[in-house]
Amino acid sequence: MERQPGGQPDWNDETFLAGYTDLMKALGARYDGDPRLGYVDVGGYGSWGEYHTYALDGDKISRENSKRLVKAVLDAFPRTFVLMMTPDAELLRDAMELSPRLGIRVDCVGDGGFRGSRIDDVPAALERWKTAPWVGEWCGGSDADNQYELGLQQVRRYHIGALSSANFPERAAAMSPSQRTAFEKANKESGYRFVLSSMTLGPAVAGAPLTVSSSWSNVGVAPAYLPWNTTIELRDPRSDVVVFAGRSAVDLATMLPTGDKPVQVKDTFTLPATVPAGSYDVHVRVTSPRNYPGPLQLAITGREHDGSYRLGALTVTGSGTQVLAPAPVAVAGAAS
Repeated sequence: MERQPGGQPDWNDETFLAGYTDLMKALGARYDGDPRLGYVDVGGYGSWGEYHTYALDGDKISRENSKRLVKAVLDAFPRTFVLMMTPDAELLRDAMELSPRLGIRVDCVGDGGFRGSRIDDVPAALERWKTAPWVGEWCGGSDADNQYELGLQQVRRYHIGALSSANFPERAAAMSPSQRTAFEKANKESGYRFVLSSMTLGPAVAGAPLTVSSSWSNVGVAPAYLPWNTTIELRDPRSDVVVFAGRSAVDLATMLPTGDKPVQVKDTFTLPATVPAGSYDVHVRVTSPRNYPGPLQLAITGREHDGSYRLGALTVTGSGTQVLAPAPVAVAGAAS
């Protein structure tokens, strides 16, 4: 690989570009689609692979070659979200045009402008949180009077989906009460938090249609992005055996923050004629079709050992509806 005067790589050298493409192909062949892999950073270019040349001399990568690096990662990981750093507005703008699953990575949450980010100069990147993740990390230092309060505002404004604090775990002990409150709120509000606020079922007659109406909210700041299967179950209260399970049409993967307007979902199932008359526990369980991770934790109480939530009881006899009202977990300062 060629080097520029001063020792930094020649980012436009064919040996580097081809080698990086081959490396991504090899990594993608092994890890693309692995449910344990949340996203892949484009990397490759600049100091620490962060798409800036801080403390480096020499020529930048060309726009065409930058797109080549980004495309190499997108092509190698077609089933995985890819993240792009934001210090160079021109290169970021080019990358945004390549795929809607290319998300954003920012450093220095809690610092003004994310310390050198050009994200505000790229309108398409500001809207990308709706289809792909925004990922950030707390800054090691900050120019803000209260970096944790600023970080909280940034989480809400930019819809940051994942927020790392691994860089400075020792700081927690030195935080003032107000700093700790803002820090905890920022981490709590980042990403998604789903609330099932009500569910109405009935009439419940074996062999007949069963209507289920439910009300869902996302009180976080971002969608889930990945699919989740929501299943409504009737269980024998004595044995916990599932006598009926139906998959709801609620789409948690694309549900944007709902504010004060919950999403109303209506499902119609058919109860098997073999279900005996009697009272059954109603459970809801949200699982990943990729079988990783385990059942999704909702922002309501009543979580059972298997990750489901018992909402109440339903009697299978004849006509009449029954309303189940899960108790939501209080969300202080939930973003709209």
